Amino acid sequence: MNQSRIYAVLAILGIVIPYYFLIGFLMRNGFRISLLTDRLFATSSSTFLVIDIILIAVVVLIFIISEGTKQKVPYLWVPVLGMFIAGPSFSLPCFLYLWKE
Repeated sequence: MNQSRIYAVLAILGIVIPYYFLIGFLMRNGFRISLLTDRLFATSSSTFLVIDIILIAVVVLIFIISEGTKQKVPYLWVPVLGMFIAGPSFSLPCFLYLWKE
């Protein structure tokens, strides 16, 4: 399997796996954002993970925009928008796929 295909598979998994758990949560609890945020920040270890992922997302977004602009990566808006919809688990492999294609 070539590098581009690996990045494409990782981008798909980066949407499917996190959304699997989010949809399960929403089906059990309804669309209650306050409950979701309460659970995300319920313990210091979960808060650590949330803050770490937010910081990763900021760094990856800066990297995608700066390198994507310099390298003239096509469809750069896809991983940028994807960062806000799916997060870094989709956005980074999507960017790498577009960069290598």
